[in-house]
Amino acid sequence: MQKFRRGKPSALSAFYRLRIGVPVVCAAGLLLGPAPGDVGGCGSGGGLADPEVFCIQFEEASCMRDRISGELTEDEEVSCLLAVPAECESAVWPSGCAPSPRAADRCIDAVSDVKQLSTPTGEIEECQLTVLCSR
Repeated sequence: MQKFRRGKPSALSAFYRLRIGVPVVCAAGLLLGPAPGDVGGCGSGGGLADPEVFCIQFEEASCMRDRISGELTEDEEVSCLLAVPAECESAVWPSGCAPSPRAADRCIDAVSDVKQLSTPTGEIEECQLTVLCSR
């Protein structure tokens, strides 16, 4: 019976590893690399916020905010939330207003912030059209 020998790898096995290893490393680089299209990455915030998505998020946050502050009962909150999709179905930004996704997110975050419950929804600074539409 022949024993397996450990020692210096042969030139053939080194070539074989190189021949297999290079394509594997290249394929991993292509598969794991950054995706094309999102220049700047990490949600760079460019472009225009979707008005329908913003409307839905804003109105839902407003319903929950009103419930937490005691302005709505639980049943009224449910009715409020159920009405949101129909209210926002054809939402558009006002003429001359083109908020970025980041500006829209700041408004939604402010409406959802329990620290701002004492501020009426219509007076939240991040949601004023002058702020929201200035990008």
